[in-house]
Amino acid sequence: MHRTIVLQVALLVILLMLPVSRYYKATLILLLGVLSYKTVLITWKLLELCFWIARRRGKSVYKKIVNKIFREYFEFRHNFSAIPSTPTIFIATYPAGAIEYLAPALLPIPTYFIASARAKSVMSRVYPTDECGYLPHGKKQLYQMTKELIGKKIKTMSVFLYVEDMSRRYGREVGGLRKGVFWIAKELGVTVTPIVIDSLRESWGRVPHQRYEIFIGPTMHVEDPLSTLIKVRNMMRKKKASLKENKFST
Repeated sequence: MHRTIVLQVALLVILLMLPVSRYYKATLILLLGVLSYKTVLITWKLLELCFWIARRRGKSVYKKIVNKIFREYFEFRHNFSAIPSTPTIFIATYPAGAIEYLAPALLPIPTYFIASARAKSVMSRVYPTDECGYLPHGKKQLYQMTKELIGKKIKTMSVFLYVEDMSRRYGREVGGLRKGVFWIAKELGVTVTPIVIDSLRESWGRVPHQRYEIFIGPTMHVEDPLSTLIKVRNMMRKKKASLKENKFST
């Protein structure tokens, strides 16, 4: 119990130093008072990560902190043994919240993360330059730019990108998938490997102990992009639904 109090006091001091309105501070302090021990620990690690990012040293500690959060504070499960031995295109749907966006850092192999240029200001501080690339938003040549970037990087490492379209449910369910990546895989002659990322359950600001899983789906060769998309989407939806079952019976 005393560790919780110490952490909450430390977080309280940090909150009081934030340059925000009194009302906002009061709301944060009230929430802090009801947080669970686990939630306080996770918040502390996230603040530590933000500190190192602000000091421009996030790249050296990012994966270490992310692994500590998921492996020590949750019942972390995975099937990383299903990762193919040759480079592939990892395709995933969008996570539900900020913590889940950290999950790709758990992958145990060198992976090139492709993100929107809008995220560059943050991601460039945690991912090495040779592990993350950025695509401009709304460009007409986006398909060709994506294809060229994947074709260049997949020669030496796997590539990771989110493929859910604008119908995305932000982690609650699996929406539609963008078809472009499947055509790119076919044209480049490379495989795709779906990844289903679990969603965390929260209750009034508390993060209870629960199972958290990253599922690596079967690696597929793309002969027919449309049929492969449908197969991947159905598999993702089925797995996502199963992850909601017995989440707290660990």
